[in-house]
Amino acid sequence: MQTNYQIIKPESSKPLPIIAHIPHSSIIVPANVRPEIVLNDADLNQELLALTDRYTDELFDGIVKLGGYAFVNNLSRLVIDPERFPSDQEEEMSQKGMGAVYRLTSNGLRLRDEGVFNKCRGYLMSRYFFPYSSAFEDFTALLLDEFGRCLILDCHSYPLLPLPYEKDQEAARPDICIGTSEFHTPAKIMEIIKDYCKVNDLSSGFNAPFKDTYVPLKFYRKDQRVSSVMFEIRRDLYMDESSGLKNGGFDRIKAHIEALTRILIDAFMKL
Repeated sequence: MQTNYQIIKPESSKPLPIIAHIPHSSIIVPANVRPEIVLNDADLNQELLALTDRYTDELFDGIVKLGGYAFVNNLSRLVIDPERFPSDQEEEMSQKGMGAVYRLTSNGLRLRDEGVFNKCRGYLMSRYFFPYSSAFEDFTALLLDEFGRCLILDCHSYPLLPLPYEKDQEAARPDICIGTSEFHTPAKIMEIIKDYCKVNDLSSGFNAPFKDTYVPLKFYRKDQRVSSVMFEIRRDLYMDESSGLKNGGFDRIKAHIEALTRILIDAFMKL
């Protein structure tokens, strides 16, 4: 059975315990999933434009060149969102109709009819969500066995203007929003990001408008050998948000990400 994820191995002959997590870069909705989505093709394309973290796989591919791995979701988050808690009772975004399987769009319209949602959720979770989650847990465990620790760089982007589903409509929208965890994000990592942005004239903010960072549930708030930090790059810096095409700032932002992640990886390996 074909998987909905891929693990990209490092180009270096000396791999490092670094994982670039790319959960939301894909626009692919499989043919077996498309009929359950009520949007017409034009509206679906607009929803994909709003919710997809386009090009994050390219923006962060320097991590693989530096010796890290990339764990990439090959399907759109409209199929399953691998960063949500599996239980809607635990996942606060389920109140917006955007739990592990979405019922509603980013502006609160129907994505799946209620009856269809109730029928397909179990299948989507068993076919896509849990295999993804288990694979990430297993891969993290392998790195811990080999290196005794690992660092997850959780790679995202976000729009210049808040989408209707966002909880905080008034928060600042810096060039780079950093999501951290008191349990999993080393203070040194936060310090490096803040200093780099200040020196390079990039605005930054921590945990607003988006907070926290991905850690596989097996290790979440349980194992501090797993470090993690989330990057949210503001999309207008590197792409035209109305078309989804790259703009003239793409190479500049990619270069900054590569420089910053190089510093972070060097620092992490010395901790």
